Amino acid sequence: MKNRLKSSNVLLVILGYTVVIFLLLSVLGIYSYRFLLKTVYSDFLAGDERYISSVKVRHENDLQITENVATQIGLLDETTRFFLSEQPKLATELIKTIKGYTTVSQFFEFMMYHYHEDDFFYHSQSSMGKYLLREYGAEFSGISVTEFLEFSTVKKAGLHVLPEQKVGGELLRGYLRGNSHIIFARSIKADYQDSLVFFVPGSYYDSLMAESENRISFLSHDDSIFVVRGQTDISENELTSFHAKEALDEGLSIDQTVQKEVKIAGERYLLTAQKGKSGIVYGTLQSMKVYHDKVMTEQWTVFFVIVLCALFAGVVIIFSSKSLVKRIKRLGGLLKEESSYDLDRIESGIQTLISTYRETEKEGLILKKTRFIRNFIRGDFESRERAVQEAEKAGFKALYDRYLVVLLRSKEITNENKAFIDMLEEIENKAELDGYGVHLINNDQNVFVLFSDDESAAEEVLQRMLEIGKSYSSDYVVACSDYHMDYTEVSQAYLEAVNAFDNYLLLDNSKIIRFTEVAHEEYVSILPESYLKRLKQDIRTGEKQAVEQTVKDICSKLNREKVSLYSFRIFYNDIIHLLLSERKGDKAEFDHLYNVFTLSRCTNLQEFGELLCDACNMIIDSHAGKSVNVSGIVEEGIAYMKKNYQNSDLTMNALAEHLGISTVTLSVEFKNEMDVKPSDYLANLRMEKAKDLLKNTNLKVKDVSLSVGYEDGRVFLKRFKKYTGMTPGEYRNS
Repeated sequence: MKNRLKSSNVLLVILGYTVVIFLLLSVLGIYSYRFLLKTVYSDFLAGDERYISSVKVRHENDLQITENVATQIGLLDETTRFFLSEQPKLATELIKTIKGYTTVSQFFEFMMYHYHEDDFFYHSQSSMGKYLLREYGAEFSGISVTEFLEFSTVKKAGLHVLPEQKVGGELLRGYLRGNSHIIFARSIKADYQDSLVFFVPGSYYDSLMAESENRISFLSHDDSIFVVRGQTDISENELTSFHAKEALDEGLSIDQTVQKEVKIAGERYLLTAQKGKSGIVYGTLQSMKVYHDKVMTEQWTVFFVIVLCALFAGVVIIFSSKSLVKRIKRLGGLLKEESSYDLDRIESGIQTLISTYRETEKEGLILKKTRFIRNFIRGDFESRERAVQEAEKAGFKALYDRYLVVLLRSKEITNENKAFIDMLEEIENKAELDGYGVHLINNDQNVFVLFSDDESAAEEVLQRMLEIGKSYSSDYVVACSDYHMDYTEVSQAYLEAVNAFDNYLLLDNSKIIRFTEVAHEEYVSILPESYLKRLKQDIRTGEKQAVEQTVKDICSKLNREKVSLYSFRIFYNDIIHLLLSERKGDKAEFDHLYNVFTLSRCTNLQEFGELLCDACNMIIDSHAGKSVNVSGIVEEGIAYMKKNYQNSDLTMNALAEHLGISTVTLSVEFKNEMDVKPSDYLANLRMEKAKDLLKNTNLKVKDVSLSVGYEDGRVFLKRFKKYTGMTPGEYRNS
């Protein structure tokens, strides 16, 4: 059995992963349940706190009204503190004042003012004598009329409260609505000579503390509950006893919140209490059943989520296990282990395959590196980032910021391959440097590219390359370019190495021939931009004869400048790449016609001119047979300019008017289709015609100017020189 399980260890792995997944689901379930309990309890606490806070805020705001009323009436000494028998007129003023306060407040239903030295109470409609109130004017369910009169004659600062009770009597019944009221009293000023009594209806507290099941809310003052609302199993005596035991009125500070679980009559409740600035304690007791019921509701959601996760995990395990077993079986079949699911034996077979693959990969890596170096020198990578990406695929360690190109050649090639391999090993063993080399069959050269930010490391490798080459052949030549950082200049670096190499017959090949040591004329842009514009325009219009003439003019211009062979190569490399950019397509199609290796074999002006003509004509031919998107407006405009270029009145406004379009539309159409402004196209056309007249006729310069549409000779001279780099006279002489 042990051996059988061992030979099927893939099944044990699947079983182990299954156990781990379900353990993780169990942990997730426990964590989710604990998180649920914590979240629901937090919401439970927060809900009670919000409820009691809203009760407190509203009630405290309304109590503030009674304090404001007491303060304002306290300022009316002359119309409040009087005896009715002596100043009956003041009673009328006082009643009006009280009526104003009663009508603007919705908190208290009825308000009475009492000057302690007099026997009368004043309200919004009339006055009441103490005798009438005592005999038959008032009735209270919780206290006697005498106790009410003592309460009304309050001689202490602050708020004083009577608990909720029924209020009646022949006098009071006509002014009060509802049966139950809570009575508040406030002393006016600090000498306690008068006071205000407020009757608040029980309906106000019905809306303030909305009744709900499993919750009871209360308000207390001076250790006495005066309002209770709610529906629970708690009796009034149990609530009073609990309140006395907790001593909330003394234990709470103003605006403090207390929340704790308490037990009353065998049931558990959450107590939430706050104390207002008035000294009133606001409390609520909610049954913990509410919390447990919510937990029971929410936990089913968690349960179903865990079950769904378990089912999903089970389905994934089943299907993935089947897929895994099938793949293991196929692997075993490939490795001739069809009857076994032993991962160890399969791993051993795969390691054998990997070792074989690595040998094959090493051979492929050589091909990748060779292709990368060849493409790199040809300038196929438009950016450094692109070059770095391709270098990583080819297995290079790193492409440093600095690089140089090295050319090697020997007449004796019998041991060249061995020398080549030794040089590659030398590069690979240098930690601060990377690079590779390829053999150029057509050029009979070995070309290396070295990447290194450490020039001393690069110089050591160069010296070793020279020593290795000399050890195999006495005429071994090592030539190198200058150091470069711009990856778009790699073709220039190769041409620098070629230029250095071309001088090996004049220099001592026992040392490295460097581009910086070879006498040469630095390349500068000596060709007017107008020549490049002409070439691009001729290519776009497909006029091969015009291309040939423009190339001849370029060659003549460069020949007069007496530039070096190196400058020719650099210039032609730049100009051909610029022209190839005119064709939006795969530049690899032109590799058989032109690349930097082809350019390095050009040695005279005629070869350069032929190469440039061939490149231009091939670009033109590449467009042949394809739908050239030249709009009818542009085509008609070109035909009109060729027919009327001699007319000095031919302007862009006149051309646009002839075509029936605006000058803006004309400019946009030309720019999109010909990549040139219509005015520049007309100017180039006139310059070409002027060149033809200067070369093939004896017309004076002034007459040539008039013949191509320029009435102002100075304007013609300025534009002709800008276009050709010469005056008309110099051009005719050339």
